[in-house]
Amino acid sequence: MSLTTVSFDGNRALQLDRMAHLASLHAASARSSRSSSRLSVGGGPDCATSLRGSLLDHPFPSLMHRLHDTRATGTLLLASGKKRKAVQLRDGRPVAVKSNLIGECLGNYLVRRGQLARDDFEESLTRVRRGDGKHGEILVMMDLLSEETVSRALYEQAEEKLFEIFEWRGGGFKFKLGARISRGHALALTRSPADLIVEGARHRISLDEIDAFIHRHPASYVVHSENSVDRLQDIELDEKETELLQAVDGHRQLADFRTAEQSLRRLLYGLIATQIFELRSASEVSERHRLSPPDGSSREVGQAGLLVPKTSTSYRFKSRKGEPMAIERRGKKGAEAARLEFFQGEARLRRRDYQRALVHFAKALEWDAEAGEYHAHYGWCLFLCHPKNEMMLEEAIEHVRRGAKLARDLEKPYLFLGRLYKVLGKMWPAEKMFTRAVEIQPGCVDAMRELRLIEMRRGKEQGLLGRFFPVRGKAKV
Repeated sequence: MSLTTVSFDGNRALQLDRMAHLASLHAASARSSRSSSRLSVGGGPDCATSLRGSLLDHPFPSLMHRLHDTRATGTLLLASGKKRKAVQLRDGRPVAVKSNLIGECLGNYLVRRGQLARDDFEESLTRVRRGDGKHGEILVMMDLLSEETVSRALYEQAEEKLFEIFEWRGGGFKFKLGARISRGHALALTRSPADLIVEGARHRISLDEIDAFIHRHPASYVVHSENSVDRLQDIELDEKETELLQAVDGHRQLADFRTAEQSLRRLLYGLIATQIFELRSASEVSERHRLSPPDGSSREVGQAGLLVPKTSTSYRFKSRKGEPMAIERRGKKGAEAARLEFFQGEARLRRRDYQRALVHFAKALEWDAEAGEYHAHYGWCLFLCHPKNEMMLEEAIEHVRRGAKLARDLEKPYLFLGRLYKVLGKMWPAEKMFTRAVEIQPGCVDAMRELRLIEMRRGKEQGLLGRFFPVRGKAKV
């Protein structure tokens, strides 16, 4: 696998600004005595156009967090010994991954998980080498696996490729701004970057490495980050982990956690790597840092570590003629409040917490009724909350259509509209919507997956003869 096969997309000037900001973060970090070189991203004078270094100096968890923090778009190339991997990011979120490890190929992955017999794997591999199609398509054509099983396995396989990098103890990296990998595997994007990092710390990073980090900074105080964006990242915590989140009050040093349970030490490392927790010297610990997390008098801390309303009542907007869609509130503060609600809704949606996501999207619309992105997400979430209710489906389509009309340059409204048409059995309009989503954003992996499933289903219906000997002169309908 060649990790240097890349192409470049637009918005380069904006990305250069963001990467310049990344370089300034490193410069400030290097000057600050409180910053740990193990948990910061480095870079040379050319960091605005290229970021490279050693994973010993800049571990993968911190590297991923910094790239997300600057909303970087491009490809992160990584190498360790004979291993080569590439992770494509869009706005700081990993969207695709590629690997040169044979054991991570789809067939081997399915055999290892017991989902595919060895003999069937060998037969399907013969057909791949013969040029009959992609491996997943051939497994479906052979009736060995369903389309849904193959699609799910592809996403799980891609996630496994990403998580394996957390196990690396060394190696090098290079970030190529605006670059995209060819023939990579799409990631499902159901996790926030912070949740990916914490999950890597939970199960993949060596405990020796985590304990060594704690021993290097025993006198540092652990405090909650003042960065609201970091606090808003969605992370799934169990009961004990939630207790750790609440126990950090600015009074405890890192050394106090040396004897904590292994799972809590791992979580602590992950939360520091994502800067949800930060380390401070004794002189830097102020009264503000000593305060506990915001009190829950009117709000509670959810499993994801987000402050959420105690009520989970579903909001439903009226869309009949003569009835207002939402209360319109203008101004900078209103826009900021709407955006904050929208981000929280996205986080809940990724967690499949549809009821609470609907609450946040509804509140975003109350602040800004003319944002197409908010209408589209509200409509899609409304359907997810009531998938068998035809009236709700009609209203969901109204919202998503309005979203597409108000935000013609965004791919999500078209993606959601395609999915709703698919529910109605309207495959031709659905395919048009998915195609439009990919035209707007070529990296829209969800739309590409839907188009791939439609093509696979179409190929299966035509059969092998129709697949290899198509009737010429007839346009596809």
